Amino acid sequence: HIADIQPLANWIDGTKSAQYLDVPVAESCYKLDEQLDKFKPDFKAIDSSPEVNSHFLEHYPKKKSMRVGAVVIAVTMDRDIDNWDGTGNTFTPNTSRMHDANDSIIVSVYKGDDDG
Repeated sequence: HIADIQPLANWIDGTKSAQYLDVPVAESCYKLDEQLDKFKPDFKAIDSSPEVNSHFLEHYPKKKSMRVGAVVIAVTMDRDIDNWDGTGNTFTPNTSRMHDANDSIIVSVYKGDDDG
């Protein structure tokens, strides 16, 4: 899972900051959305059953939290993460690059609902 993000803060002269492209997304940002998608057909079937009289889908979020327009929190890693495989294994950085926006990871969805 990757995303392109646009920093919210502009430069002092009002110029927009450059986008960060292909930013890895932490599992916690999308896992619930994927699980809800997986269970939705089952809940729909239960909701349509006259003997159960449930309303599961009424309580489902209207939109996914990790989506276009969501406000996210991204952190910049200390070192170049180009050689990192996304696991807990150690790795050797590809370059001496440090504290660079190219080495960012999305760690949280701050506000997924842009309606309020």
